[in-house]
Amino acid sequence: SEKDMLGKSIVNAMVDLGVENNQYIKHGDEAQSLKEQLFNVEKNIFINALSQYQSTREIAKHLKISQSSVVRKLKHLGLMTY
Repeated sequence: SEKDMLGKSIVNAMVDLGVENNQYIKHGDEAQSLKEQLFNVEKNIFINALSQYQSTREIAKHLKISQSSVVRKLKHLGLMTY
């Protein structure tokens, strides 16, 4: 189901970023803040969505958010330049 796919996307993003077994994400020797960790997880979710879907409307449908929210998030995450 879509809910399962979203959950898997989040888990995959966390694993890709090294958030396993309640470990902190490290940048050098310093642990990242929660805000930085969430930014990175969210960015990875959108990177995965961009590779799977052809439009911001499809991404919005998959993530169950509005299309305008997808565009705002992509700009905020530095994944959309126009």
